[in-house]
Amino acid sequence: VYVAAGDSIGVGVGASSNNSTYTYQIAQKLAETSQVSFYNVAVSGAKTEDVINIQLEQIITLQPDIITLSVGANDITHLRTDQTTINNLNKGITILTSKTKAQIYVANMPILKDAPLLPRLFRLILELKARKINASLEKLSSDRVKIVPIHDFGWDQFPDIKITFAKDQFHPSDIGYQNWTEAFLITMKLK
Repeated sequence: VYVAAGDSIGVGVGASSNNSTYTYQIAQKLAETSQVSFYNVAVSGAKTEDVINIQLEQIITLQPDIITLSVGANDITHLRTDQTTINNLNKGITILTSKTKAQIYVANMPILKDAPLLPRLFRLILELKARKINASLEKLSSDRVKIVPIHDFGWDQFPDIKITFAKDQFHPSDIGYQNWTEAFLITMKLK
């Protein structure tokens, strides 16, 4: 059983189809070698406390073998304190490791400085917050919890970073989701 959780990135907002989302592509890759039941409990707009208050119960009920989690960007854009975001992530991860036997893959905070939708000064502030949270997030890594380096993974391969953004100029495009998929698959040792 594979469960995807988190925010709009987990849902796949910006992708041209469900098949282009990183969560679906991971499920497809897992299905190459074993039977997979795939559930996606991610909700657009979710913040870290929403994962704790709503999604964790759903995840625990499903008793997955693998969990992917992408959440925190909404905390950053809503200017939640960095410490609140880290505390919530730590709490969620602690609950999942104690109440499931799953291997857990947590995306670090995405790169926000290039999102065309946001004003430049705001992007720079958000980027500083993302980097600070990512430094703390690395400390939550363990034998069952792996941090996926979304922030710094492969973005320099794109001569025009704007092609990695969807039409809304904030969420990933299919190209952006492919990069997310690659980062997860490498961290999961599936590639």
